Amino acid sequence: MRLVRRALRHLYEPPALLRSPLRTMLAPQLSPEAGARFLRSALLEAVEALNPGPRVPFRAPTSRSYAAIRLHYIEGYTVEEVARELAVSERQAYRDIRKGEADVASVLWARHLAPTADGTHSPPGGTLHQELARLQIGSYRAPTAFTPLLQEACAAVMRLADQRGIRLELPEVPHCLIAADPMGLRQCLIAALSYAVQGAHKAVALSLHLDGQRFLLALRWDQPGNPLGRENLLLTAQALAEASGGRLSSHPREAALMLELPLWLQPTVLVIDDNEGLPDLFQRYLQGTPWQVLAAATAEEGLRLAHERHPHAIVLDILMPGTDGWSVLQELKANPATAHIPVLVCSVFSDPELARAQGAAAFIPKPVSRQALLQALAAHAPR
Repeated sequence: MRLVRRALRHLYEPPALLRSPLRTMLAPQLSPEAGARFLRSALLEAVEALNPGPRVPFRAPTSRSYAAIRLHYIEGYTVEEVARELAVSERQAYRDIRKGEADVASVLWARHLAPTADGTHSPPGGTLHQELARLQIGSYRAPTAFTPLLQEACAAVMRLADQRGIRLELPEVPHCLIAADPMGLRQCLIAALSYAVQGAHKAVALSLHLDGQRFLLALRWDQPGNPLGRENLLLTAQALAEASGGRLSSHPREAALMLELPLWLQPTVLVIDDNEGLPDLFQRYLQGTPWQVLAAATAEEGLRLAHERHPHAIVLDILMPGTDGWSVLQELKANPATAHIPVLVCSVFSDPELARAQGAAAFIPKPVSRQALLQALAAHAPR
């Protein structure tokens, strides 16, 4: 319960979820980042599992504790605001929240930690996450045109909107490419639009905004209030958004959803090598791929381009006139602005162990084959 309470308090803080012992308990086989996303989804699903349904009176203890924990941790209400919303004393609101925490802990234990009949433990993830894994949603992210997906999603919910008399107000969508799983993003848009339509009174308005490397889609409707009966739909949309490479946040008081997606930026590889023919060779090798080649013939020029252009990967020669590649590698790794960039040492100086000890992500021997270059970029470039 203590771990659950702490994780709920930091539900929307990824760094805190990364450090949570609950993450390693529930999803030990996942990477830290995937485990943090899984922990948030598992907590949200556990809270939703407490929903007693519309037939249980609102003031019944089970309904009240569900409403209290949802308002406090998911909607961000203070204990005082929870008490006012539920028309109870602050002491009672506090007790309802504590009961909800205990119930969430029980749900998480039963779903993810309690041994099954054969003595084994269930794999991490509920039904929704198992289905996403089965369909491999999130395993493939590519440059995806956003406009067609939004048009398809609007077409899918248009009949529902017409039946409810809801008007969809769509902006002109500029052509842009999103780094996402197209199948998962389409389903996410359908779920988010359906959630908004079912909560609206007259209209749902969409707005778009490009912010640096992010693409923001806002859905706003004219009926703020409690989304009872639609919580599972929102959880589904949020899980699909995360699996597809984005993030969907809910703002119930403003009657709004905000979908944040990364723009597809053409990946660049900086080649630091005094051999003038090597960048041209790499350019031919990378034809038909998204990669763009930047060339630097000296160590000084390579360091400058690394700071100015922030390439996705660096291919570095060791034997160069003046400052050698070892010095360049040490400077790149010592600077926080460039330390995260994977450096692929490419040289006739064949010492892979020394290269890795200095911080290189991989070693590529010369002469370089196309297959070796593509494999190294695919394995070590950031996704």
